[in-house]
Amino acid sequence: MAVWKNGLALFAILFAGLILQHGAAIADSPPTDGWATNRDGKMLVLSRLYGDLELGIRVSPWLDSGNDSVELWLTTHKSQRSNGVKVVSQNHTVKKSRIPHVYYVLRQLRDKGSQSRLSLLGACSREDGMIRTVDIFGAEPFFNNTIPDALPDSLKIMAYYCTLDDASQPALATDQTDIPLDPIAPATAPANFKELRGYIYYGLQAGGMFGPTNGVIALFNDGTYSDDLATIFETGVDASRRENPKRGGDWRISGGELELKEPDENSFETTLGDWVVVAGEPEQRLAGCFGKLTSNDGMGIGTVMVGSASSWCFYPNGRFTHESTGFAIASGGGVRGAVASTPPEKRGRYHISGYAMHLIYDDGSDVVAAFGFLNDDRTHIAINGRRFMGSDKAD
Repeated sequence: MAVWKNGLALFAILFAGLILQHGAAIADSPPTDGWATNRDGKMLVLSRLYGDLELGIRVSPWLDSGNDSVELWLTTHKSQRSNGVKVVSQNHTVKKSRIPHVYYVLRQLRDKGSQSRLSLLGACSREDGMIRTVDIFGAEPFFNNTIPDALPDSLKIMAYYCTLDDASQPALATDQTDIPLDPIAPATAPANFKELRGYIYYGLQAGGMFGPTNGVIALFNDGTYSDDLATIFETGVDASRRENPKRGGDWRISGGELELKEPDENSFETTLGDWVVVAGEPEQRLAGCFGKLTSNDGMGIGTVMVGSASSWCFYPNGRFTHESTGFAIASGGGVRGAVASTPPEKRGRYHISGYAMHLIYDDGSDVVAAFGFLNDDRTHIAINGRRFMGSDKAD
């Protein structure tokens, strides 16, 4: 906790003095001597070793803010994952620096190996209202002045990219058909993973009634299972068992039927039915929208049903959008959700291989999720166990 508070205080001091002092000197060229520079899609990624510790910086392209202020943008984006790691806590106050239009927040992260690190997530805008994020992340010594040159060096880079008059660079387009794609690395299922399996059991249904319902679980070769798919695929099995120990148990097949034993139970219970979730093909591409009904208000019986839903739309060029929106389902038709003018935190690139989906959002968020088809026709999908229906077959 002391490191956390000291790091935040040091950062405020540096922003108030150091960057203003050096801002004019660094405006002509990026102060990146000694830094390794790479690209992760449209993100600029810089890294530098200070002794045995590595400090990283991720600079986003200019993004369409949807008319949000920088402060509001950062307030709504401060929980985004940074470089594929989980945000475990954050200073809830978004602070304004003395550089015009620059706000910042300090966050604590944990990677898949359960290693803790800190992140300074800054956001800035240019005159046309477009917004850029600059995320500085590394081990705690970078933020408590143990390595005195590291944070000033990285803040100079943040100041450069936030004050860069880059009006010639457009914001990311929202047209899903003509965006050139950079390669995206495939994700993999966790170690010892066997398969995803759908099953039927008695529980609370969507309308709040108790009765038969269904879910998706991960089976492992050691005879254990878990329904905590988001944590398992994003941060690993050990993190899931540590944080959510009651989200799993033991499984077995007896008489051709799936049986499960929860942690507090002494015996196995047979499910009401089960099936193997169909894995995606290598380099799987989808074409169509898939929706999850969250309210049946206004739903009718006939040719059209209307409700509210969370929808995912996937495109054959490797793009996706994700919306919480109203939708309509016509007889014989699929779920249709809005895809135009989608903000960058709800759109990006996807890669499906087997049971793993890798999502890189246009705001820089990097997510690994469990994926599978719920039927042989591949018209219904599951993402982290949540079920989404549609009618368009995957390519």
